[in-house]
Amino acid sequence: MKDVGVDVVFAPTSARSTRSRRPSWWSLRTSSTSSKRVPPGHFRGVATVVLKLFNMVSRTPRFFGKKDYQQYVVLRDMVKQLALPVEIIPAETVRAEDGLALSSRTPI
Repeated sequence: MKDVGVDVVFAPTSARSTRSRRPSWWSLRTSSTSSKRVPPGHFRGVATVVLKLFNMVSRTPRFFGKKDYQQYVVLRDMVKQLALPVEIIPAETVRAEDGLALSSRTPI
């Protein structure tokens, strides 16, 4: 993978990363609001997936882009409320040549 500039790939088995038979999630306690509309339960889902990821990967600093600032605030608050040994670091948004903000959901 070094030929494409990747040092490490995290690829858990589906059994390790999928839901258990009993669904569980982290309940949000945040006062953050947004002017944009998001589907009900969106941030609860984001927080749940990221919490699972934090529990599967060693606890090193985590960088989250300011592109999704409300999501960053939710995750920062989750780490604080659950006293997780994780450092959340806001990162500047990286943009493609055409100005599109890059993210895990944007193909390069």
